[in-house]
Amino acid sequence: MASRPPILVVKGDEEFLRCRFVRRIIESDQEEGSRIVHVDGKKPAEVADALGGGFLMSEPTLAVVTHPEKVDLDRLTAHSKLKNPDTVLLLHVEGEPRKNSKFAKFLDTLKKVTKTFKAPAKWDQDEAAAKFCVAEAKEHKLTLDEKLASALVSRVGGDLGVLSFEIQKMALLAQAQGSSAIEAAHIRGGMAAMLEADVFPLMEALSKRTRKKVGKALCRIKNTSRGDPTIKTVRILGPQAVRWAVILDLFERGISPDDMAIQLDLNPWFFKNKVLPQVARWDRASALKLVSAFAQTERVLFSGGVNPWVVLQALLLRLCPVA
Repeated sequence: MASRPPILVVKGDEEFLRCRFVRRIIESDQEEGSRIVHVDGKKPAEVADALGGGFLMSEPTLAVVTHPEKVDLDRLTAHSKLKNPDTVLLLHVEGEPRKNSKFAKFLDTLKKVTKTFKAPAKWDQDEAAAKFCVAEAKEHKLTLDEKLASALVSRVGGDLGVLSFEIQKMALLAQAQGSSAIEAAHIRGGMAAMLEADVFPLMEALSKRTRKKVGKALCRIKNTSRGDPTIKTVRILGPQAVRWAVILDLFERGISPDDMAIQLDLNPWFFKNKVLPQVARWDRASALKLVSAFAQTERVLFSGGVNPWVVLQALLLRLCPVA
């Protein structure tokens, strides 16, 4: 920590890569014996402790600061000028600060210690997602042809969290077979059908909005998962919850099912007979709470929470009062 600058900045609108980068910094510092503290920039007392000696003297500390734009700039400026401080501030900025704001101008002075994760333009998302898959395979010391990566993206979509999980499964298959590359057979063997078998019944249970069914589905996921199932559940079902909220918002605004299908780029028959019945027991306000439940769980997950799965269970069961 002594050789680190007093402030590090991680920002950008590519959430998965940004949050993973922050998590890896935290893990690296933990391995080196540093103390990790989480600071909310909206809470002056927490900021004061992080900057003014609320911890043991000479104890190497990494303070991860969310909402850093709310921190007094004079405090941040003074800390940025320290030489070899015991506490390094990691400013975790969600997205980009407002242009020409005082905070943005302050960050401009820290470009050498800033890592930015910018989401690609919409028309470049699939290509960027395919390149991400190739890079993920390299992290597992495997190669992946970009054409195969593009085929994977076309099947499961461009969410980097889901793709990372899929590549991890396929890498395990390839390594188990002694292969140095992820081939088409590994992609077929590791496709999301296995995930659908245990995760999507939870979405079906949520559509019934029955606490007993949701509880059983959650238990099944936990009991059949080899590791922590939180990330795959949130990454796969979170977008489904967003779609429910969009549908209910359109419904409350009087949009017809046929027009909804057009706006959502779905086959009208499939939409009316398969998708629309899923939201019958929900309203717009409760669907937004469902989206929030997945978002809150992800924040807990990436901020180093002790048991994000329990958080997800509690939030989902709370939204299903029907016995």
